Amino acid sequence: MPTLSQAFFVVAGLALLSAGVAILADFRGLGKRWEQDVNQRSADVDKVARLPWPANPYLGPTLRPAAGIFAVVVGMVMVGGVVLGAVH
Repeated sequence: MPTLSQAFFVVAGLALLSAGVAILADFRGLGKRWEQDVNQRSADVDKVARLPWPANPYLGPTLRPAAGIFAVVVGMVMVGGVVLGAVH
């Protein structure tokens, strides 16, 4: 019988895995919206911190593949850890 922590890691891992694939594949505009949110938050931080340089408009497109791959890898590790632990 799976424990609560095992169920959490499987569900969270699958959610993270699917979110990473959705960001990479730009499923229903999720990747583009994520890029716009990153750029908006970067501009908001510049306003609050009153930094002398403008916000980086290329931050979102640059980080999207890295964030998607990171989410996919972490999701696979979470699910794989539970499966390998159950087999062992």
